[in-house]
Amino acid sequence: MKIKCINGFFIFEPQTLTQLSDFIYLTGFNIVRFKDYYTFKILSELPNFSIKDLSFSNLTAKTTSEGEPWDLLDRNGFVYDFTLNQLRLFDSVTQVVDLRQAQSYFLSNGLIQPGALTIGGSKIKSYECFFSRTVNSFKYSEVVFV
Repeated sequence: MKIKCINGFFIFEPQTLTQLSDFIYLTGFNIVRFKDYYTFKILSELPNFSIKDLSFSNLTAKTTSEGEPWDLLDRNGFVYDFTLNQLRLFDSVTQVVDLRQAQSYFLSNGLIQPGALTIGGSKIKSYECFFSRTVNSFKYSEVVFV
């Protein structure tokens, strides 16, 4: 299954329905259909605008803006934290991940929290990855570091 994390917004694109059901079963994540893809339920409920100093999900918006949810997360400095099931500030994420280089991609033991730090000290903003149930691994490509 292909997974995109764009500025802290997750898009799941299964090639088959069994990929999605297997992923939900293995992770326990609450993933729902949204537009032409799947995402976390809380992300599917985000408005397409933010107004400075007013509520944007569980946080207070920093900007007045409209657009795609991943653009709004970026403009407000938010990311989705899948362990807490809520938005949080990108700069508040302190998790450290070990990305291992393997040919033209990176490997990690699990889904990476956007905003996580690499061992080298770079913060991860966005990425694409493929989850394979057969080998229970995540192969990361197109990782955007800040």
